[in-house]
Amino acid sequence: QEPPSLERFSSFLADTPHAALETIRVELTQRLLQAGAIPARRLGFDSCPIASWVRENNLKTSLHSSRFDKNVPPKGDPDARLGVRIHYPFPDKSEVEYFWGYRNHTLADLEAELPLWEITHPNSVGEVTAAIPLLSVANSRLGLHPESVCCDAEYDAESILRYIVQDLNAKPYIARNPRRT
Repeated sequence: QEPPSLERFSSFLADTPHAALETIRVELTQRLLQAGAIPARRLGFDSCPIASWVRENNLKTSLHSSRFDKNVPPKGDPDARLGVRIHYPFPDKSEVEYFWGYRNHTLADLEAELPLWEITHPNSVGEVTAAIPLLSVANSRLGLHPESVCCDAEYDAESILRYIVQDLNAKPYIARNPRRT
């Protein structure tokens, strides 16, 4: 059997309410947890940038100097917020790029390498702000009892460490962020 065409699948996604897809995703995740296919002992979370399709992100367009003025959101996507992407082409060199868009925050099972929960926020919502609500809703909806939670240095905050240790009774593995004390 041939898979549906891209146009047909795109139409299906556009016509299907997000809540229905979310319900399916949660139900499938719960069944995989119950079957033991996802052990949920070792969790990890991270985020990735999602650039909006707005002309402010296209450096070839002729826009005035306020292209990246955080007080002037793009007309094409007024919910998008200004964010930063840092790329490391070499170990001692970094390239900084500003863009309008969102951040997708994902909680995953590190053993099964499957996502458990995700949420997308405007770029103005950082990792530290999104981490505890993400862990909390995933824990309450999926009944997780992790042994450990791993993440990168962006999540190095006392509130996150306290939540992992006291509320989840898990061991945190978070890289130290030298920018925080």
